[in-house]
Amino acid sequence: MQVYWSGPGIARQLIPDAAFSSGNTASLISVVNANRSSLIMPDLQGSDLLMFKAYPNPFYETVTVSFNNNHPANKYGLAVYDFAGELMAVEKIGKLPGGKTSLKLNWGNRLNVPGIYTVRLIVNGIPRELIKLIKVK
Repeated sequence: MQVYWSGPGIARQLIPDAAFSSGNTASLISVVNANRSSLIMPDLQGSDLLMFKAYPNPFYETVTVSFNNNHPANKYGLAVYDFAGELMAVEKIGKLPGGKTSLKLNWGNRLNVPGIYTVRLIVNGIPRELIKLIKVK
């Protein structure tokens, strides 16, 4: 079995077998296989999918972020990372009404260098979906 990891601005990389040399590799593999879908997105199944999108892409200063809010009690936020994985901006959004949500954000002053950025949707303090944005001059 091969296990990979990645992060904001970090390409997918293979975790070497030596990382699992504690002797419990067989039990770890059986747990991962049994719970694969819950490990990837534990609370987002079926109708709970957020459908996280951003447009226009590429953008100049203003970008619109949209997603489905199926649980109005959730608190939302956004974290923006540059290509090297450094945190560039945080938007604390808070609770929103249920249904489709669209937020128009002006990141022109905080993201002043053209390039590739990743935006992570955060739900109740837990990082969820990730999208890539390109900023132009």
